[in-house]
Order: sequence, then structure tokens, then C-alpha cells
Amino acid sequence: MASQELQLLALPIRYSSWTVRPVVLLEYFGIPYSAKFFRLADTESLASLHAESPSGLVPVIIDNDLPQPVHDSLAIAEYLHDKYPEKRLWPKDFKLRTYGRSIVAELHSGFANIRTDFPHNFPVKYNPPPQFSDKVVKEVKRVLTIFDTARKLAKETLGDQDEGFLLGAFSIADAFYWPFLSRFFTYSVDLSGATADASEYIAKMWKEPTLKRIGEIQLREVREHPEYNVPFYDNYVPNSQMEFWDLESIMG
Repeated sequence: MASQELQLLALPIRYSSWTVRPVVLLEYFGIPYSAKFFRLADTESLASLHAESPSGLVPVIIDNDLPQPVHDSLAIAEYLHDKYPEKRLWPKDFKLRTYGRSIVAELHSGFANIRTDFPHNFPVKYNPPPQFSDKVVKEVKRVLTIFDTARKLAKETLGDQDEGFLLGAFSIADAFYWPFLSRFFTYSVDLSGATADASEYIAKMWKEPTLKRIGEIQLREVREHPEYNVPFYDNYVPNSQMEFWDLESIMG
């Protein structure tokens, strides 16, 4: 690893939304890094992970300038914001930055029903989709409310400088909520209750070139690394066919 290059220790991004978050930030903001992936279904690989990660969890960033690795996706995001201030991973505006940190913290510690009922499996779609509990429906509505509130605040605050992402320009908030958007597509979640502002934001994210490129990485991962596949997740929805996305038709 070059002295200025970060190393990411992670699970395969297909299954790990925790891994997707820092990958999106590193890719979108053009931060050099290398990645080492550990296999969920391989006991030796997981034993190696525990030897390299102080917490035994991923993601982890190794920075040769630091005495200890940085672990946890939220800590990694804040670390990247501090290490690369010129890249503006958080908005300059105090109101937007404060709201962004609030909604990211809410996602990081909450939405337990979405996480449990909708395991991350990108880029897959289940046909037919599963049934949704009332608790999941309530959490989905909360996510859509966050999108609407963030977009209205960004437009009011930034005016003509608004770029259409949650807080105006692409930020940590978008990287953290992207795995929820992909989950919603994977499980055919009804988003018809989204406001116009929330719907425009969702459409913008689906056309973001960096996210499409990450989708291509994930599809390539499926083709080139069948050893990463985990039957528990692939067969998660009973009596349903698992289909891989056509990225060109979905993401343009």
C-alpha cells in the first residue's frame, strides 16, 4: 500500500450496506484507496478479519499516518471529512451540516425493521417481493419524510446553488441513504407516497454516475467471485426468483 493510500477492510459490498457507505464516499470524492474483502461464509477469512480489525467488525480504514485503524462507517465518514476538508464531505452551511449529521445518526442507529426485513443484496431484485410489516411501512415513510425535509431545507438555504442532493451537494448523507434506496428497489417497496421533492431526489440518485459505477463493481463481483455468495441472503425471500439488475435500463 502506498504511503498516501488508504486501505479499506470490508465485507463484499453486495451484502454489506456498512461497507457501501465508505466505498461511495471514497469513489465519489476521488480518494485513493485499496480494498481487502473478507468472505462471510468462510471461517478462515473471518478469522483473518478478527486478526486485522481491532473491533472484529468492518468496515475499517487503515491510514499509515494514524497509530490505530479507524473503524465503524460513521467514524470513517467523519474521519474522511476531517482528513480531506477541501472535498467538503459535509456542507459548509451550519444548518445543513447539523441536519445532515442528525439524519445520518438516525440511520446509523435506527430503522431496525428495514434492516431486519430487507437485508442488503445489491444488485438483486426479488420477484415476487415479500410482504411488508406495518413497522417497515412506518419506517419507509420516515425515510421519505427525511428526504422531503432535507431537500426543502437545501433549496431554501442554497437557492440557485442547490445541486439536488439531500443537502445540496453530494455529501455523507447521500452515501449513507443510498443503500436504503437500493433496498427499496430490491424489495419493490412502494414509494408512491413520496413528495415531489423527495421523488426528484430519488430520481437524481438513480442517475448518479458514481453509484452506477459501484453497481457495475458489484455485478462484476458476483461474476468473478462466486465464493462471496451467501445462500442465506440469496434465498431470503421464499418462493421468489432472484433477478440481477439491468443497470443500463435502471440507472441510465
